[in-house]
Amino acid sequence: MFLFEKKGRERSRNLLDKLWNTLNALSSKKTLKYTLYLSAIIIFLMVILVPPIIGIIVKTPTIQEFLNHPELTDAALVAILYIVLK
Repeated sequence: MFLFEKKGRERSRNLLDKLWNTLNALSSKKTLKYTLYLSAIIIFLMVILVPPIIGIIVKTPTIQEFLNHPELTDAALVAILYIVLK
């Protein structure tokens, strides 16, 4: 039983060593490394920036409606000033 466990550990160790060596070899290639960095930045920006930009674009027509009612604009400015000066 102990011998079987030892062989299983050796196999998993060999597999991990192969994976480690492969990843090391791939990480030394500049084009792959920079491509991964660039793709990570693009994905991050897409997740963080795109939803608010889409929301602003979708709500653009309501800005004019809001500005057509000066009492709403005044109330919003008073609320903002109250929070800032609090």
